[in-house]
Amino acid sequence: MRQLFILRGLPGSGKSTTLEQAGLKDLTISTDTLRLQVASPVMLANGKTSISQDINTLIWPHLFSMLEERMKRGDTSVVDAVHPKVSDFEPYRKLARRYGYDLYCLDFTGVPQDYLMWANEGRPEHRIVPDAAIQRLQGLITRSQELPEDVRVIKVKSDRSHLRELRSILVPEVADLSHWSEVVIIGDLQGCLTPLKQALGADGLRDDTFYVFVGDYCDRGEENAAVIKWLHRHAVGRDNVVLLRGNHELHLEREVAGLEPVSEEFASFTKKDFSLHGVGHSELRAIVSSLRDVFYYRRGDEKVMVSHGGLPTVPEQPWMLPSSQFVKGVGYYQQDVDTTFSELAPAGWYQVHGHRNSSGLPVQASERSFNLEGSVEFGGNLRIVRHDNEGFHPMESRNRIVRPFMKRLHRHGTLVPSWMQREVAVVEQDRFLPAADLQALRAHPGVRERQSESYPHVSSLSFTKDIFYKKAWDDVVNRARGLFIHRDTGEIVARSYDKFFTVGENNTMGLDALRERLVFPLRGMMKENGFIGITGYDRTTDTLFTSSKSTPDGKFADMFRSVLSDTLGEHKLDELRMMVRDYDASFLFEAIDPVGDPHMVEYERAEPVLLDVVHRSAEFRRLPTEDVHRLGRELGVRSAEKRLEFRNWEAFEGWYRRASTDMSKTYEGLVFTDARGEMFKTKTPFYSFWKLMRGTKEAILRERQGGRRPVSRESMGPFLQTRGLEFLTERADAFKEWAFQQPDEVLEQNIIAIRKMYEAGPALDAAPVLSGKMV
Repeated sequence: MRQLFILRGLPGSGKSTTLEQAGLKDLTISTDTLRLQVASPVMLANGKTSISQDINTLIWPHLFSMLEERMKRGDTSVVDAVHPKVSDFEPYRKLARRYGYDLYCLDFTGVPQDYLMWANEGRPEHRIVPDAAIQRLQGLITRSQELPEDVRVIKVKSDRSHLRELRSILVPEVADLSHWSEVVIIGDLQGCLTPLKQALGADGLRDDTFYVFVGDYCDRGEENAAVIKWLHRHAVGRDNVVLLRGNHELHLEREVAGLEPVSEEFASFTKKDFSLHGVGHSELRAIVSSLRDVFYYRRGDEKVMVSHGGLPTVPEQPWMLPSSQFVKGVGYYQQDVDTTFSELAPAGWYQVHGHRNSSGLPVQASERSFNLEGSVEFGGNLRIVRHDNEGFHPMESRNRIVRPFMKRLHRHGTLVPSWMQREVAVVEQDRFLPAADLQALRAHPGVRERQSESYPHVSSLSFTKDIFYKKAWDDVVNRARGLFIHRDTGEIVARSYDKFFTVGENNTMGLDALRERLVFPLRGMMKENGFIGITGYDRTTDTLFTSSKSTPDGKFADMFRSVLSDTLGEHKLDELRMMVRDYDASFLFEAIDPVGDPHMVEYERAEPVLLDVVHRSAEFRRLPTEDVHRLGRELGVRSAEKRLEFRNWEAFEGWYRRASTDMSKTYEGLVFTDARGEMFKTKTPFYSFWKLMRGTKEAILRERQGGRRPVSRESMGPFLQTRGLEFLTERADAFKEWAFQQPDEVLEQNIIAIRKMYEAGPALDAAPVLSGKMV
């Protein structure tokens, strides 16, 4: 804790005994102890030994060096020396002002002379101080003036009242706030005033409410000067407001002390904002001088510890801890103090803190601990806890005033997409679909523009069903796939891949054509068997835009949102919103829902698989695979798996011809990208076979239910030959014959369930088919 005790009194006055009784001995720097650590006792001319005084020029600089190190951390500190003159206190006063300490003098000068002489004689020989020296020191004390007002004097008395006074200083008061209508605890502001004003409403700070701010008032946000002015005008000096110290207040303290900034963020943004808007040292000094490290209060039977960093329990002896632990917390930044607090803290105690939340915990992070770190400066939420007679009530206020990503200072190792590492004007212009491109899309008969119901200011541009069935692809319609634009501004809200094709799907996708144009190396990624989920950023509503295929409305979009939110949770979902906003990107997922939308491949659970992170621009760009995997880990989702890489055509062609008849691979296929970025895909025979069998069983079911087209009993061989699957003719015919024999209630089930029943049934004259369960 930021408390500095300076002992004043003659040798033998009981200083060491008092420190022992007060529990301060281990926090004490003693000049005599330092002298003995630096040099052994010396023999005097009278044959007796004494502590050497010849090394005082070494001792005092060493003492102040040690003391300042302690004060940098906010350690409770005690200095044991005589300090006979008022001027002896001046160095301590300077240090106390610099580090925000309360300064005390534990005054032993009133101890009776006869007791001093008796106590001195009873000390070990080398610690006995000559009578002449004691008389000289006593004279200095007698002639000295009173200590300055900023030094609080604690007189040592025979009734031991000084120990009670010390105790009241060392043990923080648990303030009784039961008579206030409520206690409002406000999280890290980080230079964001608007969400605070939104949360407080038109009334601002009310006179019937007690407020506690957990610190970190400035840095990273866009309203640093406004925050300081508001705090100075509305919070400082009020008896119903407590301002706690956060780790970022170090920079305010250094600024007030006239020291150079040690933070590039503070120097480049915060300090300049102060200068621009007329924030001076008087406002900063008023705030800094009001700061506390920790605040304890009670409301009825509920006791609460509020700090910036958070602790794993309520300390029994808080004065033994450095202030830095209340400010920065205990252990690593990732430490889960919330769960630990609920396990370790005494009954009846609760905790509220800010500073750390790497796990994305909600405001009520555990049964008895509340976490108020909500990334407010990056467009997250200002977190607040209201505590009234009914209990604790979390609330959040979204911040929409955010510094653009490319104008922020990024730590070493921060992922910055290559497309963001350009001139700001170019980056901002790339968010918009060029007018000529938009005109070409709207004029094309094969492109449909559709206005969203849930986002009425957003249009989707997608190819029509005629284009799909007639395969009338061209360069314009290939781009009309999962492309969403803001109807008023032309900003690209979200985008997917340009259309790409399967090997053999058209004349441009034959092996001969591919041989001519592919540039190696060629990378193959796992093609999951779900449906596409597209995310983007809607600047109008400051929300994560989500869609499936060509629309944010309807069954599949709702299903994707459900899979995404169930997997990520509220905090990670908001992290994703900030990522797509900051990176000008769309995160593309394969949404897997084995219950709501089963396909050919069996999965055990619903999940979104991160496929790619693409630039929200007219030109298709995407992050490298390793960066996609890194972001997937940050979000806690699986990323598309790299399966193959080929260095030349011969290796790829050999693999492709083998894979085309390999039924052992029970996934959908692979998506390939060559060195120029051209994409295409392959399908496994397993997937293609069971997709055809799904169509077969559905055709039989439709025929029974009055469909117009009867299902042929002829062999499927000729049809399979057109698909390159003639080697599966016997299997296909056997399954079709089996399907004809099944009742409707069997055929109405999904193909995975039907496949299991088929494989479990009596053997037919067909080769066995693998189950296709993903592992």
